Amino acid sequence: MAPGTFAVDPEPAGAPWVESPDEDGGRVLVPGGPRNSIVLSPADVRGLRPIHGKGRRNGCCGPDGQDGPNLACIDCGAEIATEYGDCWTFQQVVLVPTAAEPTGA
Repeated sequence: MAPGTFAVDPEPAGAPWVESPDEDGGRVLVPGGPRNSIVLSPADVRGLRPIHGKGRRNGCCGPDGQDGPNLACIDCGAEIATEYGDCWTFQQVVLVPTAAEPTGA
């Protein structure tokens, strides 16, 4: 995402992962997280801190976002977003739709 822009992702995003049939009749894991998430540039995110804990910030070059929310509100501690920033992911922050609300700022 370019700084100063945002998008709404209509597809499920991230954890929890759910099983789904694949083209060969097997089963694969696909994103089962929320739909219609707001996607921001990491440069535009304010008031959040990383969540450190087992699996929360996995990745070789940055967080891969595969284990669900990894950013929390600095003030209340609510898990509010997932940062994706590894070498094989888009550089983006996806807000949890039920946890985030816009402000006038």
